[in-house]
Amino acid sequence: MQRVAIARALVNDPEIILADEPTGALDTATSVQIMEILKSISKDKLIIMVTHNPELAEAYSSRIIRVLDGEVTEDTNPYVAGTVEAEPAETEQATEAEPPARKEIKKGKKSMSFLTALSLSFNNLLTKKTRTLLVSVAGSIGIIGIALILALSNGVNLFIAAVQEDTLSTYPLTIQKHTQDYQSMLSAMMNVSEEMNKDRDDSLIYVDDSMGTMMSAMSSTVENNLEAFKAYLDAHENELDGHVTDIQYVYDYQLQVFNMVAVDKDGKTVMDAREIGMNVVFDHMGSAFSGMSELMEMSGGMGNMSVFSEMIDNRALLEQQYDVISGSWPSDFNEVVLVVNQNNQISKMTLYMLGMLDPADIEKELSDLMGGNYKPTEGQTYTFEDIMSTKFMLLTTADFFTPTGRTYPTENGDLPVWEDIRERFDFDRAAFVAEHGVELKISGIIRPKPGVAATSVSGAIGYTKGLTEHILKKNEQSVVINQQKENPTVNVLTGLPFERTHYTPETIHELVDKIDAATMDMFYAYMTQQILTNPDFADRIQVTDTESFLGMFMLLPADKRAEIVSAILTAAAGDPNNTEGLNRLFTVLSMGTGGISITPQNFVRLLPVLDVQVVLGALNGIPATPPMMPEPLPGLIEMAGDAAMQTIYTQLTESIKTMQVNKEIFVALLGTLTADDPAFIQLEETLYNMAPQIDATLESVLEELDDAELAKPAAINFFAIDFESKDVITQFISDYNDSVEEKDRMKYTDMVGIMMSSVTTIVDAISYVLIAFVSISLVVSSIMIGIITYISVLERIKEIGVLRAIGASKKDISRVFNAETLIIGFAAGAFGIVFTVLLCLPINAIIQALSGLKNISAVLPWQGAILLVVISMVLTLIAGLIPSRIAAKKDPVEALRSE
Repeated sequence: MQRVAIARALVNDPEIILADEPTGALDTATSVQIMEILKSISKDKLIIMVTHNPELAEAYSSRIIRVLDGEVTEDTNPYVAGTVEAEPAETEQATEAEPPARKEIKKGKKSMSFLTALSLSFNNLLTKKTRTLLVSVAGSIGIIGIALILALSNGVNLFIAAVQEDTLSTYPLTIQKHTQDYQSMLSAMMNVSEEMNKDRDDSLIYVDDSMGTMMSAMSSTVENNLEAFKAYLDAHENELDGHVTDIQYVYDYQLQVFNMVAVDKDGKTVMDAREIGMNVVFDHMGSAFSGMSELMEMSGGMGNMSVFSEMIDNRALLEQQYDVISGSWPSDFNEVVLVVNQNNQISKMTLYMLGMLDPADIEKELSDLMGGNYKPTEGQTYTFEDIMSTKFMLLTTADFFTPTGRTYPTENGDLPVWEDIRERFDFDRAAFVAEHGVELKISGIIRPKPGVAATSVSGAIGYTKGLTEHILKKNEQSVVINQQKENPTVNVLTGLPFERTHYTPETIHELVDKIDAATMDMFYAYMTQQILTNPDFADRIQVTDTESFLGMFMLLPADKRAEIVSAILTAAAGDPNNTEGLNRLFTVLSMGTGGISITPQNFVRLLPVLDVQVVLGALNGIPATPPMMPEPLPGLIEMAGDAAMQTIYTQLTESIKTMQVNKEIFVALLGTLTADDPAFIQLEETLYNMAPQIDATLESVLEELDDAELAKPAAINFFAIDFESKDVITQFISDYNDSVEEKDRMKYTDMVGIMMSSVTTIVDAISYVLIAFVSISLVVSSIMIGIITYISVLERIKEIGVLRAIGASKKDISRVFNAETLIIGFAAGAFGIVFTVLLCLPINAIIQALSGLKNISAVLPWQGAILLVVISMVLTLIAGLIPSRIAAKKDPVEALRSE
């Protein structure tokens, strides 16, 4: 007991130790041992001992004070006042010279450190390795369950996130300049529903016009001010950092791309410029599809956008979705990539759209297909070199516009009137494209990665943002576009003001000059015929010659024209020498001269179907010139021969004479009219309607020129990282709408968000339910660990007594057992994490085998692993609180006596 008391006294590290009868009830040998212990302690501390054993006191004490009945009877080393009286004075002087000493800080009570408690518990657990291991494994069962659920949930969420990113890269949140008013559609649906729910009179039959209401709502569109929104977006784009993979601006222009291929023509190899796009395919599908290309243009001009697609400006995301199987990603604006499917295939229709196959074969294949005679081509392949050697040429629409030679006056001088050079009959597309185009190179061939849910490149050819910027820059530098913008009141394609000008009989020639000569020739002939058949006009002027050169044909009804063409073709069957010219008659009259190639061999045979304009143009090698009697042309006799020359001369003379007579009749008629004459008003209206671009506006002309400005996109695509980021984008747009007037607010419909927003919520809900069920096992494990800890308390009662005997407090005892439960909890959590990681390997193999998806795997997040270990330690700590409290309350004396 004495040793225990001494040890407890030393634990608190006192300055003075009071020893009351330290040798009481001890034998002599033990008394000497206790005194030796006190003697060694007295070297550092003052020991005051009370004893009734004078022999031991004499042997070990340095000062003995004997007391009898409360009075000191003897002091072997008494305190001498003189030897210390001076000390107070010196202390006083020192006090006056030195600052007062600080108040001594009271020392706290001594206690066992947590590391000590941890060490004791760890050593105890090491003595029971097997049980500790089994308890830790048992405690890890709940952790394993939750960790597996977290790993599976995290794997599914990662898969969903990848699908979301891929899906959102294919279906971005889009704001268009012109968009459907879905709010009106929703309101219409609600109105229809309310109308149907009204009380009805059973004796009446009501008309259901819900379809009309819906169609009317569907046809309503709203216009977004994207120019203002883009300015706001440019100023606040940093607010979307970390939420978008790309913000793509779409501009309203058509890519004018051509495939330069070598073709055989008349036994010679020449270059042909095949136009690329869906409209080319429809144009070669026969009469059943003849209007599809025009319909596509009316619906948005997307004729070639199904072939060419701008890639998102995010190389990392593209590399996640595609493998480069040949070449490399584009590094310059004029480099593109070809997209194949996962089987290295490209559709035959795409090859037709890209001009790699002759579109002229489409109609025959379609006919064979509909007739059941189509034989699929098998084994047709291309090498990577074949594909990457394909030569594409890019132009802008404005590149095809050229001055006509006519001008119109402005404040800054005369400016040229422009025309589309493609409408000229002598237009050589291959030569023009080769001269003015920019070559596009296929830098690589890409293929979707296995298991990718969605891909971002929608076309067969992917190009970069740099190509878009190149086109915008060319438009910015275009002469015809800049001329139109600098002179917004006059149409550069006609030289006429956009606002309608009213003419008089004296100035009507200005309007006539704006109409092409061929159209006016037809009009003169038409007027001549009307004058002959209209007594009111016939009375005003005398007509001497009313012959018209084919001018009336196009004014006839379609059935009459068909009869004439049928008769001509019938006659051609019996006249083989003139078959070529007769067969081309209908083409000449209905389509112009674009399809005719006049040569010395067919010139004479074509004369019966060529008007004077075409003849003059053919002989001069230029488009039709104004009607005039030609001077003898060099080489004409050599080209056609003497007899043919005489025939040509005679026909030209008669034709021009006829046109001149018709024109004179028209001029004579004008001389009889006044500006307010109804006949003149009708005449002016007819001529005005014949003028090209009559309904044109500044916007429509710029649209025809494919003008596109950087600040004026036609649509904005937001490629969100995930659905949470899409919500941030939606809020960004909402904040903009709150800051502007109603007319400038952005209207859009997030269809993808409506369809898929609940996916993540469902997965999370399932995960939470599973975790709730598995958490029951954690409670069971905690109860088990509490029981094991209580057993440990019962086993360590004697140790508790020793710890209390040497000065450990109740809190120290609790701390020892709490440390033990923490160690067990950490071991259980660590085992659970390790087992989970190992179990994920076969689980992933099973999931991938059953689902067929290689990019879905159970992955335990490191944050979740750490959290589970902490949860395990906390739960075991809570479970051990009651046993540790029981241990702390043990009486140390009884604990020491226990066995």
